[in-house]
Amino acid sequence: MKTKTINFAKEFTDCPGGRSRAFGDFSGEEFRIDYLEPALEKYNNVILNLNGVFSFPSSFIDEAFGILVEKRGLKTVQKQLELRLDDNPIALKSILTAMEGHAS
Repeated sequence: MKTKTINFAKEFTDCPGGRSRAFGDFSGEEFRIDYLEPALEKYNNVILNLNGVFSFPSSFIDEAFGILVEKRGLKTVQKQLELRLDDNPIALKSILTAMEGHAS
C-alpha cells in the first residue's frame, strides 16, 4: 500500500487564497487539481498535514475539499485521505462540514 504525505504549509502555502485560480494564487482549485487529485490517483493513502497555516478561507475549503467529495464521493475520500490539523480545530470542523455538505 503506497502512502503519500503532503505538508500543506511547506509544499503549497501557509496562507491559502480563495476559490479559483482566476482570482489569485494558492486557490482551492489549484490545490485540488495540482496536489490532491494527483496524489489520490497515485497513492492508496494520502496524509494531508494542514498544521502551520494562518487560516483557511471558506471559499478555499469549499473548492478544495467540497468539490473533491463531489467528484470522488465522500466514502472514497474518507477512506483515502487522512487530515491532520491539530493547531486549528475550527478549520478542521469547517473542512469536515464542507465535505459532508457536498456528499450526494
